[in-house]
Amino acid sequence: MLEMELRRSVGDFDLEIAWKVPRGAVGLFGPSGSGKSTVLHMLAGLLRPDAGRIVLDGDVLCDTDDGIWIPPHRRGVGVVFQDGRLFPHYTVEGNLRYGMEGAGSGTPGFDDVIGVLELEPLLGRPVGGLSGGERQRTALGRALLAGPRLLLLDEPLASLDRGLRDQILPFLRRVRDVFDIPLLLVSHDLEEIQLLTDRIGVIYDGGMVASGDLKDVVRSRKALALMHDPGPVNVVPVALVGQDAESGISELRSRSGGFIIRGPLLQDPDKTERLVLLRPADVGLASQNIPGASFQNQLPGRIVDVIRTELRSLALVDVGVTLMVEVTGRAVKNMNLVPGREVQCLFKAHALRVPAV
Repeated sequence: MLEMELRRSVGDFDLEIAWKVPRGAVGLFGPSGSGKSTVLHMLAGLLRPDAGRIVLDGDVLCDTDDGIWIPPHRRGVGVVFQDGRLFPHYTVEGNLRYGMEGAGSGTPGFDDVIGVLELEPLLGRPVGGLSGGERQRTALGRALLAGPRLLLLDEPLASLDRGLRDQILPFLRRVRDVFDIPLLLVSHDLEEIQLLTDRIGVIYDGGMVASGDLKDVVRSRKALALMHDPGPVNVVPVALVGQDAESGISELRSRSGGFIIRGPLLQDPDKTERLVLLRPADVGLASQNIPGASFQNQLPGRIVDVIRTELRSLALVDVGVTLMVEVTGRAVKNMNLVPGREVQCLFKAHALRVPAV
């Protein structure tokens, strides 16, 4: 458990945040300039708050009232920055082994880390010749080998193009799943946060707007208003049931809801379990099943809530899992979309996207 109460002012920007962060993988989302990196730097000990307290697993790292300030190298907090910040005069292996200096007994093994991050072919290479993705994997490995109690990721994919980002995401998920190290991911990319974390905090203009599961966070109109371009997506864990090459359709079973959905053909059918993404704007609602429609997916569900902001309205629909569906104000009125209303969720097979993770 990570607990913080922090205040810091820089010029006309005031940050004041109180947040209890549960153990596990947690995301901190907000637009540029909202204070995300400032929070992370204070947690790492790279910035001092004007006032406040930080407690990690019961250990006080900072308490301005009591004059407690644990320096960065004694906090047991690992940090991976956007640019990697590798030592240019070391090889990849040199950077990795530097992270091991002074590490405790609970540190992941060297071979385990390079195996999970697939770094062995890079060990003898100078870091100057690495690609952006290779640099981030090396920086992540160095942070892990320091044996952190908490791993902070500061926009680790922001400097990568979409292709490299999709290559690195699986490694971040492996680290999350293999090494039992709590992590806090700071990002302005909501999809990254959804793919890597279980809970989310939303920060804006130096203050915490909402925190919790995404389905709870979007109920905050202020938080939802900040989630645009592209906004939240539905992330559904599924298992592959079968594929029909002739029709170009795969059949997928939701791992939590048990329902069947149809999606595009999967490139790696041997990988039976994966995630699929579905944009709320790609889902339509109908008051009843539509026989003979071209939609491959028609899921019966029940309206749980409707959240309306100036930019968008979201209907939360229970189909076995909670789906977010983007709707217009006219649809809300004409279809009487109120909690308890039974509806059908309609979407095409090719509206589903299967990320590399």
